[in-house]
Amino acid sequence: MDKLALKNYAVNAQKKLTEQVRQKAFQIGITAQSFTEFKQEMSHIILSDIPQEKALKLQRDKLIKEIEQKGYDQVIAEIAYTWFNRFIALRFMEVNDYLPKGGRVLPSIDPNSVEPDVIIHQCNELNEFLPFMFETISDYTELIFPNNLLKDGSVIRELVTAIPEEDWKEVEVISWLHQYYISEKKDKVFADLKNNKKITKENIPAATQLFTPKWIVQYMVENSLGRLWLESHPNQDLKGQWKYYIEEAAQEPEVQRELETLINPDLNPLDIKVLDPCCGSGHILVYAFELLYEIYTSYGYMEADVPKLILENNLYGLDIDDRAAQLASFAVMMKARSKNRGIFKENIKLNICAIQESNWMGDEVRKILVDREAMKLEQNRQQDLISYLVNTFRDAKEFGSILDVRELELEFLDQRLDKIKNSVARDSLEVAYRDIILEKLPGILLQVKIMGSKYHVVCTNPPYMGRKGMNPRLSDYIDKNFANSKSDLFAVFIEKCLEDCMKNGYISMVTQHSWMFLSSMEKLREKIFSNLLISSMNHLGPRAFEEIGGQVVQATAFVLRNCLVQNAIGTYVRLVDYNSAEAKENKFHDRANWFRADKRVFKKIPGSPIAYWASPRILAIFEHGIPLDHFAEVKRGMTTSDNNRFLRYWHEVAITTIFKQAHNELEALESRAKWFPYSKGGGYRKWYGYLDHVINWEDSGKEVIAYAKTINKSYTRTIVNMSYYYLPSVGFSYITSGPFSMRWIPEGCLYDSGGPGVFADEDKRLFILGCLNSKPARTIFKLLNPTINLQIADVVRLPLPNSIENIYKDPNYNRSVRELIRLAKNDWDSFETSWDFISHPFVRHKFNTLEESYNQWSAFSEENFNSLKTKEEEINNIFIQAYGLQDELTPEIEETEVTINKADQERDIKSYISYAVGCILGRYSLDEEGLVFAGGKFDPQRYKVFKAEDDGILPVLGDPYFEDDIVTRFVKFVEVTFGRNTMAANLDYIAESIGRKVNETSKDCIRRYFLKEFYKNHVQIYKKRPIYWLFTSGKEQGFNALVYMHRYDRNTVSRVRTDYLHPLQNKLEAECLRLKQVLVSEDSPPEKAKTTKRLKALTKQMDELKKYDEVIHNLADQQIEIDLDDGVVVNYAKLAKVLTKI
Repeated sequence: MDKLALKNYAVNAQKKLTEQVRQKAFQIGITAQSFTEFKQEMSHIILSDIPQEKALKLQRDKLIKEIEQKGYDQVIAEIAYTWFNRFIALRFMEVNDYLPKGGRVLPSIDPNSVEPDVIIHQCNELNEFLPFMFETISDYTELIFPNNLLKDGSVIRELVTAIPEEDWKEVEVISWLHQYYISEKKDKVFADLKNNKKITKENIPAATQLFTPKWIVQYMVENSLGRLWLESHPNQDLKGQWKYYIEEAAQEPEVQRELETLINPDLNPLDIKVLDPCCGSGHILVYAFELLYEIYTSYGYMEADVPKLILENNLYGLDIDDRAAQLASFAVMMKARSKNRGIFKENIKLNICAIQESNWMGDEVRKILVDREAMKLEQNRQQDLISYLVNTFRDAKEFGSILDVRELELEFLDQRLDKIKNSVARDSLEVAYRDIILEKLPGILLQVKIMGSKYHVVCTNPPYMGRKGMNPRLSDYIDKNFANSKSDLFAVFIEKCLEDCMKNGYISMVTQHSWMFLSSMEKLREKIFSNLLISSMNHLGPRAFEEIGGQVVQATAFVLRNCLVQNAIGTYVRLVDYNSAEAKENKFHDRANWFRADKRVFKKIPGSPIAYWASPRILAIFEHGIPLDHFAEVKRGMTTSDNNRFLRYWHEVAITTIFKQAHNELEALESRAKWFPYSKGGGYRKWYGYLDHVINWEDSGKEVIAYAKTINKSYTRTIVNMSYYYLPSVGFSYITSGPFSMRWIPEGCLYDSGGPGVFADEDKRLFILGCLNSKPARTIFKLLNPTINLQIADVVRLPLPNSIENIYKDPNYNRSVRELIRLAKNDWDSFETSWDFISHPFVRHKFNTLEESYNQWSAFSEENFNSLKTKEEEINNIFIQAYGLQDELTPEIEETEVTINKADQERDIKSYISYAVGCILGRYSLDEEGLVFAGGKFDPQRYKVFKAEDDGILPVLGDPYFEDDIVTRFVKFVEVTFGRNTMAANLDYIAESIGRKVNETSKDCIRRYFLKEFYKNHVQIYKKRPIYWLFTSGKEQGFNALVYMHRYDRNTVSRVRTDYLHPLQNKLEAECLRLKQVLVSEDSPPEKAKTTKRLKALTKQMDELKKYDEVIHNLADQQIEIDLDDGVVVNYAKLAKVLTKI
């Protein structure tokens, strides 16, 4: 299946259809802002001076009412999506010859027409057989039927031509198109989530729907539905067809006897009920149909009878999304059609529906639904039941299928519905509400039937949504009803599926694997251990879904049985270490990946994680080891509640306002500083690093604490463990995409909730640092919690070896760990983003030429790298011996596990260029080591070896129009640092390192780098908080100049304009005059062409500069000041009109 073609088509179709529906709505006087009124002239209805049919007004009025209730954008999206579903359904049916009358629909009858004139007619015909997908098109969806659907590049034309016809042979294509259609909306929802926008009920489907790969579906269905059948009716032929079926693990005799009592030898296929409560586009239901078909036929049913029996007796589906439920219904009907040509004529009553709301059921509707002829007592009973429906399903799309619905006897509503449909209205009230009751009540009744029942098999891929994304109503409901699983919606569904499953039935799901490990879900695990049997698990880990890369979605598929059988052994397939979806599937049958375990094992580990792969030796470590919190204190840091306000990267603020040496709160107060080092976590890096934030803790955190008081009654709910501020620790990251890593945190730091610290005496800290960065600790942490969210609760439970004192009091051990810290710190400080950066490595390892200096640096860094690797392996060996894991682990590590850097020619040459710019602008000086100026009073006397720019402004232009042009100044810097004699060789080496083009001089290459790449690199290195700001006139790059933000003052913009922009305009004007004279005197055609091209480019630049001057003039007149304490984001925005966008 060509998924790229499917994705490209679906994404483009969503955009085109939505726009076409908007245009059609505009044509009938409907926009997001207003509705054009009809005019009545005689017996005619006039819209935009055009007479209209009366039917149009009725349809349009209904559309307007819908927009008033749901909003313009929502209704437009729904209509576009409805037509998309219909188009792909028609395409699938015509390719597979499933249309009742055969033939092809999408090519128009008239080959010259650009409208598919048979579509509406065909949709209306299909309404008889597939009403859920093809409602009779006589409403507003027909009114705004998109135009020009067969033109080149149109939605239908591309549907026919862009997707290979063979891809339409599997109904799975419908599910992929559905997922891709909503993909951009999904991206937007998650982008909004990063900006703290909660997920509304309209956006829940887009945010949470994820297509389940077929092989995972096969595993889930075969080991739940398939197992249910085979244990009652053993059948080797059936079992042999099920590729991912797992044989029951060998059990102890007593356990085996207990399991045999659960078998129902009289089980009939008709009795089996399968529910997918989050059915999406129906992938799981379709495969359940396939298995049920095989089960029925093996049991002796006639093949022609089976499809209807499955659809009406066995399969049940719910979803929060109307369009998804449509596609699920269509998918199972198409699967049935593949087995029975006459299925469309059998008046199938499907048990699949989208959750519907009862908000429309007001007092008037309730009055109509009560049987007026019944006895008073019966009327009261009916009123109570109707009230229950109304209350249960009010705003039901907020909650979906997690709603608790009791089994109800609603036969009176079925009868009432039949009377309303087939009888004359009793009064005007019934006339007014008849249509809405007939339209909406059947859906309510169907979902009551589905949600109030219990099932033999509940199989689903539930939505994944953490607390951060939940809107208040959803989170409140979950808090009240699902306390054990409230941290994520998928975990809530685990609990709900247990409730929906009948005794001894099967629950099969694919979810994120965090419920297996996180302390916040320990109660959920306990509930499962206490009430259910874990039959099997397919532990997938990251990248199980090929559309989702990285570590974010780490999945597990599993099968539970709703019964308690003590000491039953389950089968676990461990695929977490394979890095692609394809590899995981291929390795499923490799028995080296299979583990057998019962839940008694899990309870031997603190927190009871489902660590099925734990070896006996590892389990013994947990039984006999010393928990880390018995040896040291692990403390969470503060939550500022507004990091944008209170945190900065250290390079943003004036260095004179930072104090790094505080040992306690008194010293911090006496320093009168505003900013203090802040340990905030970071990525995968061991021993030292990721100290790059500062916090506004002026006057003992006066502002931070005051803000915390506005959020909570007590500020200590978020500003915690204050007595540990400024103390040294070893820290780690709460969230990391790589393995666990720990770093040395010096005195003077405050702590973030994302960067907790372990506090103890120095020797103990050295012991903990070495131990927790070792291989055994990493192995144990993977058992405690292999998610990207390693919690304090996991760290404190880490068992330390019994030989603690022999290690942490050993001077040699302590010396080794200190050396590891030193090597890591030297590496961290080799880059200018460290606050302890001294000078560039090429200056510290200076030799005759730049190339030789690089080689010196390369050899030095290689030596450090190898030394750290060796030392780290020595530490590994110490702890492998201490834990007794010699038979399971080796001390060696891969180079990728070493978290310091080797030399890299391109990276290091670019960093040398950056250092040179820093020296030119005055941040650094060749006279002194370290940071020379970053706020305060600028002293030119500190730059004698190499003079810094007087004004902190450095022009970056295509030609050397100024004496202090960036290339001229950079070349001078190279000369000063390495001498004039080696200048040419050094410039050549720089140019080759950064990608010199053929026939390009070294200076031209360097100039191109400054114009095209330097600033991008600078913004990246400084994490979108650049310290050099690029004034730029626009895409023609007529004018560019770097300004060092710490040297900016209220007159800087004026100086940029008057000292650089205006002189440049004069020079460009003179150059244009010269070129025009050349054109007059030049006879050579190539030279004339060259001159013409240059003149054209200069003209564009001069036009650009003229416009730019108007903008910068306005800002110059304002004499804008910046406050370094506000950081780059706020200050950069003040000048955004004249700066390049970051």
